Amino acid sequence: MRGFVRFLIAGFKLLVLALLGALAVTLRYLWSTPQPLRSDIPGDPRIYKWTHGVIFYKVAGPVDATPLVLLHAPTIGGSSYEMRHLIAGLAQYYRVYVPDLLGFGLSDRPRLNYTAETYVQLCQDFVADVIAQPALLLGSGLSCNYSVAVASRRPDLCRGIIGLSPRTLFSEAGRGLEPGIPRWLALLIGHPLTALPFYSLFTTRPILRIIVAWPYASKNASSDTVDHVQVSSEELASIFANAHQFGAEHAALAWMVGKLNLDVLPQFEQLTLPVLTIWSRHALDAISATIGQPAHLHKEKRVVMEAAEPGIHTEQSAQVAADIVAWQAELEPATIATGAGQHFLNNSEASSSTLIPGVQPEDTVSVDTPPITEQGGQLPSEPVNETQPELGNVVDEEGDATAVEVLPSQQEEAYCVRCKQKRTMRDPHKIVTKNGRSALEGTCPVCGVRLFRFIKG
Repeated sequence: MRGFVRFLIAGFKLLVLALLGALAVTLRYLWSTPQPLRSDIPGDPRIYKWTHGVIFYKVAGPVDATPLVLLHAPTIGGSSYEMRHLIAGLAQYYRVYVPDLLGFGLSDRPRLNYTAETYVQLCQDFVADVIAQPALLLGSGLSCNYSVAVASRRPDLCRGIIGLSPRTLFSEAGRGLEPGIPRWLALLIGHPLTALPFYSLFTTRPILRIIVAWPYASKNASSDTVDHVQVSSEELASIFANAHQFGAEHAALAWMVGKLNLDVLPQFEQLTLPVLTIWSRHALDAISATIGQPAHLHKEKRVVMEAAEPGIHTEQSAQVAADIVAWQAELEPATIATGAGQHFLNNSEASSSTLIPGVQPEDTVSVDTPPITEQGGQLPSEPVNETQPELGNVVDEEGDATAVEVLPSQQEEAYCVRCKQKRTMRDPHKIVTKNGRSALEGTCPVCGVRLFRFIKG
């Protein structure tokens, strides 16, 4: 009897300590919330008034370029900051849209039942209402799944899919076929009384660091393995600030209990749109060890990079951007620089130090964009001077006439994929591509490779 009483007393003490600990963690979270939050990524800020709340996004790149939407992964502390390294390079060739998903970043964080369908509908409406034309969809994490769902349901809104190490397309956990966490823990996290204490615990800096590093550790990861994954202090600070906002727990906890998972593998295997998947060696090996080598689609281009931590679009962003540009150069030669296509064909020689054509690390992107409307659209641009220089006609590689203005005295630079640095063009001349964009074309004075660079009209 005394032993049973001692057991009850010990259990009561543990319960009291647990409650006090949960209270302390929750109070600490509330004390540090909200954190100062701003968007430091390139581009002009916009808002889109969606059905369930205001969506914050940034846009960069030429107004008439191919639209490309960069969708961050919905995770604890997730935001468009994840795509920061890709924007400048891609904005040289695309009209880049970078939204914060509902419940994340600077977008609204309403209390509602977040599901995968919430984000599929958001992505679909964003393209239809804001961009109003077919766009390329680039996804990270579960956003890859959402992109596939949009492409399957509304192929008229999608020009192609780009997946960054899309493990969630193939893994049973990402597809919702296997529980990511124990059921009892999912029930505690989802209960209104215990949700905030659990979220407060998960958003402490040490645990946030583990959550960020965990996907890049080995499948049977130990704490030592996770500790070796490098997470920069800047990235951790951004995740901490995004996680410590009023209402940030709603979408993040839905992600933790698996409510944002979506099985789109059957739709993915039936896609007829162009698909580019860019894998880190680690991610592809992890998937292959579980399900075998993912099958190639008819229109899929697959690029595999050596291990990149904490992510290929962070560590090797220039290479990722170059592969994206090169992929579209193969699909639509008239809209992308020929030099990028040549870089893609020589991809076996590329390394993490290879840069996207025309972009250097110290370069910045200057974008002239019209002001925002209340609906998140754009007001009409300033009238364009109709006076044009006298143009001649030349025949391009496909046998089509292209307008050309010769500029024999103009010194212009472009990136040479063979020399891997900027060179002053030899015999630069102005051309107008099939989609009406102005560009300069010439040759490298050192190696003779064709150089190409878009310019303002």
